[in-house]
Amino acid sequence: MTIIEIEDIKNQTQNSTQSYLFNLIVYSTCKARTAELKTILTRITEKFPCRIIQIEKICEPNTDEIKVSLSKERSGKNGQITSDIIQIFVSESQMERVPFIILPNIVADLPVYLIFGDDPTSETKLLKNMQSFSTKLIFNAAWSGSLKDFSKRMKPFLQNLKIDFMDISWALLNGWKELLAQVFDTPLKISHLRTCKKIIINYAYEKPEDLIEAIYLTAFIASRMGWEFKAQEIQHHHKQALCYQYRGHDINVILDPVSDAQAKAGSIINFELFAENATVYKLNSLKNSSKVLLHISSDEKCEIPCTFALSDINRGNGFLREVFYQSPGHHYAETLEMISKVNFRDIK
Repeated sequence: MTIIEIEDIKNQTQNSTQSYLFNLIVYSTCKARTAELKTILTRITEKFPCRIIQIEKICEPNTDEIKVSLSKERSGKNGQITSDIIQIFVSESQMERVPFIILPNIVADLPVYLIFGDDPTSETKLLKNMQSFSTKLIFNAAWSGSLKDFSKRMKPFLQNLKIDFMDISWALLNGWKELLAQVFDTPLKISHLRTCKKIIINYAYEKPEDLIEAIYLTAFIASRMGWEFKAQEIQHHHKQALCYQYRGHDINVILDPVSDAQAKAGSIINFELFAENATVYKLNSLKNSSKVLLHISSDEKCEIPCTFALSDINRGNGFLREVFYQSPGHHYAETLEMISKVNFRDIK
């Protein structure tokens, strides 16, 4: 890649009359991750015109090269939405040149969202350089190997992070966090949650990483309720049992994977809570996953079932709203602190 070729791409993009909403930089380290990120990009570009800069690390040994290409992609109804795509294929030895290619091709006065398809705590040099011109860092805990180690490394990482951020796995949980806040909305119901005997969480399972959303939900509840982690048991068929305590009271949480062809892999399907006085809360996702049916019963009464809407970032403008425009809040760090105490062996 020569200076002339870089300038040629710069001139082509600057001469474009297309209007954009934002810049999107996407970094990946392997072809499998690139395919996953492509799905995310398609979800974005079919609704929103943007300038996309894709960076793919060349992982073959003994390579010393950098390649840049420019293309346009039409999407949306009748191809009305056009996005520029600048692709950069780069070996490790040439990685330091990447920011100098990116900067001239960023559309001025628009936000720059950086989707980092790797563990953000490991690729510190490139990420540090790109932070200087990025508005927000977007990553996914599912792309980071050991969840326990990731949670430990994130604390110092976030302390040094200079820009806003969002973990996609955390954003996927927003619907269930909002739902639990609606269900456990009185002092009595909060007490049922805080001092419950057992919780069973069923989630759609295809691969080990699908456990993450259930882990995040469990750790979020544990951190909010002031539970203390005590023990873990790995059972058959990827089922995991976690034991917590609250003021000497034992609380068991079962993370139970199920096969469900209609549900998105990793999504929470059912949530059951067993409290004192035989009080049971059952939250069951309906077939379209946009609604949840709530049953509350006890020895004394059985409440009329009711239905709650479940927000989903995979529908409509949900991904852009939850991932690009929301912040994780301080509960995220508290949840990671709780996760760092447990060794989830299925996730490597």
